Amino acid sequence: MSVVILTLIVLSSFSLSSSSRNRPGDLDEILYLPGAWPQPNFKQFSGYLHGSSDKVNIHYWLVEAASSPASAPLVVWLNGGPGCSSLEGLLTENGPYLVSFLCLNPFPTTV
Repeated sequence: MSVVILTLIVLSSFSLSSSSRNRPGDLDEILYLPGAWPQPNFKQFSGYLHGSSDKVNIHYWLVEAASSPASAPLVVWLNGGPGCSSLEGLLTENGPYLVSFLCLNPFPTTV
């Protein structure tokens, strides 16, 4: 599986539009990221890669390079260990975003 795999994120938090997009992956493009300021000037994609059965799906979040994305190298970042999401690396170590405040989840699994 040599694909960009980062981990599970909630897709419903992304606002997507499907108008005039017809290439594979275009429907996965993130056009607006709520809470991000300023809005990014690079392309990003989020979606699922489907496995060999209906029960196998792997989530990915691809962030293109801000300059010369066609010639920039592709880095696949995976954190290891049980219970360690690769989003931790994306959001705290080497991704384009930093999470700087804590807010309550309106859809917790602890209810």
